[in-house]
Amino acid sequence: MTRRALSFLVVLPMIACAPSERAPAPREERAPTPATKTEPAPEAPNDPPATPRADLGAPAPTPANSTTPETTPETTPTPDDDATTTARPPMRLDALYWARPYAARTTIDIIDLLPALPGRAPDDDPVMFLAERYSYPDGVDAALPADAPLPTGFALAEPWIIATAAGEQRGSAVAFGASAGASESHFIVVLDGPPVEGVAARADDWGGPAPTLRPATPQSLEGPGARWIELLTPRLHEAASARDRRVLSRRALRPDELAVVAGRFPRGFTHVAALARPLAKDDPTAGYIAGLLLTDKTGRVEIVDAPAERLSRRDIEHLVDLEGDDIDELVVREHYYEGSYHLALAWGAPGEPRWRRLTGDGA
Repeated sequence: MTRRALSFLVVLPMIACAPSERAPAPREERAPTPATKTEPAPEAPNDPPATPRADLGAPAPTPANSTTPETTPETTPTPDDDATTTARPPMRLDALYWARPYAARTTIDIIDLLPALPGRAPDDDPVMFLAERYSYPDGVDAALPADAPLPTGFALAEPWIIATAAGEQRGSAVAFGASAGASESHFIVVLDGPPVEGVAARADDWGGPAPTLRPATPQSLEGPGARWIELLTPRLHEAASARDRRVLSRRALRPDELAVVAGRFPRGFTHVAALARPLAKDDPTAGYIAGLLLTDKTGRVEIVDAPAERLSRRDIEHLVDLEGDDIDELVVREHYYEGSYHLALAWGAPGEPRWRRLTGDGA
């Protein structure tokens, strides 16, 4: 039996997985840009009016993957009281990870650690080498010994900063672990301090104080909020392939199949909408028609992920202004019946969607 095969006998305590086909999802990808067309917008949903931003200036050119009805441009809402708006240097997307509590500790589960260890071949997985050599320590109940050959860039006492819902949380590395899941190898950094959850990076990679995570609270799509479904349904159909459009056209969207979240996004968009329509009732193994788009109350739409048949769905969990520029990045949970990942959605220049897989595992 090969070393990799043996790794599947070990289950990471934090992640439950079952053997199956691995869910494909790149760590960083460019969002698709399907062609769309311009049409008049329906009546806007009955939401509270947005507060204009003084710094928007002249409107940016409309990208090819957006639809713009002939209405007054939407303005972005006033930042939340707890939002951090202090400008910071650009944040490197590949420096971000996800921290979460485990056994009264904060742990950072790193799944993209590929550089070789000293003395190992470049194509060797350094995490699996450590896991097999030291009996798969999780970093809490058992840890790598002090003389273990850690991957380059990791050391005890190294400071980390986590952006949490309560603000900045600092901690230092006190232990490390190495284990394996169904699809990923896991290098685990254990921090001192209270257990917290949030976006983590080494202290040197933050350009200033860490921002505050804000909950992504979907708006009600009942009553007056049902206008969002009327507003976005034709846009979702336009962006889907002919095959997926036929599936979407079989019946009207239900409120539990569309999440609309207010925020501050590139080009003055004020909402993000996540579609997740099950392909079969009470059968998560069948997958979804899922997609993600930016929008506003006038009916403007810009596709981030075109609606398409997928094994997984993406749920928006948090908003966070990583660079203090009044533009929100997203923390998204991508999950399916045998796996779950946390992703970051950030915006490159000029406002181009960029994805990063922070942590997780899947069969």
